[in-house]
Amino acid sequence: MGHREQGVRPGAERATAGDWPAVLVATVVLYLACVLALEAAGLWEVTQESVERPDSLLWLPILAPVGALCGAPVFFAAVGAFVLPTLALARRAGRGWWWVPVVAALVALVAALATAALGAGRAAVLWLWPVLFVSVGGAALLARRVTLGTRSGARPGLLVSKVAGCGVLAVVAVHALGAAAVRTGVIDAYRPPRLSPAHMTGAWSDGRGGTLRLAGDGTAAADRLLSEDFDHAFGDVRCDGSGTWTHEPADDPWDQTVTLDIGNCSGYEWRISGTRDRPKLAYQYGDPDAPRWYSLTRTRGTADTAGCGTGHASCAGR
Repeated sequence: MGHREQGVRPGAERATAGDWPAVLVATVVLYLACVLALEAAGLWEVTQESVERPDSLLWLPILAPVGALCGAPVFFAAVGAFVLPTLALARRAGRGWWWVPVVAALVALVAALATAALGAGRAAVLWLWPVLFVSVGGAALLARRVTLGTRSGARPGLLVSKVAGCGVLAVVAVHALGAAAVRTGVIDAYRPPRLSPAHMTGAWSDGRGGTLRLAGDGTAAADRLLSEDFDHAFGDVRCDGSGTWTHEPADDPWDQTVTLDIGNCSGYEWRISGTRDRPKLAYQYGDPDAPRWYSLTRTRGTADTAGCGTGHASCAGR
């Protein structure tokens, strides 16, 4: 015979559709899971090589309450699309609580595969499946627990507030610990290499047949670099020619730039990224609200690059 949970009256495992405390707690859990996922993504992002400075982690606590108000309909809809079906299928499979994570894993896998089939790619399955499994499974388990508790006489408002309170504390703790880890260097945040002009002389390649050569005397030569003009989109034409280049240093390595003035080449201001051993130059093109970057990687340098070795003043701060 199946074991009945202590204090639960017969029929407590009935569907949660229409049970507002369960629906509300599931919505709160999905929202808090989304915020935690964004915090984790932000911490991961600051460690990745980038041309642009990552968004500050400080904005999330400010925008989180706004997101709760504006995104409430979306999260209610997600409860109806994922959490309630998970509970219904788990109830049909058996009365044990363990059926909830089992069904949640299958629901999350189907959703991840559907997303990949729509064009997101295989990588979507690798990160979307565990995120959906944890969020949907956790929301379904807590919603089930709220249902059992309210049908046993517990006050629904108290149960919902406990879940929300614990979730908010988790969000605050992750944010505070993550920010402290970045500030103290426990999490190694990416910063562009601080380059000197001597370290930048040499040949740069886009890996697609285009090259740029920067000389120590300030002259530059382009050979088949991707470009754009009024009649052609970026990449439809290539440019050749000679001109000049200058390096604009900055106290903050994110603000370093290289300016190129080469005849018919559209790229003018380039950002510095990559690593000390493999620096890159990147030029922004396309929609400013959704920029894309054309990158060149240094293939070799001159003898002057030795000047960026240990102890060289112009390369201090790497």
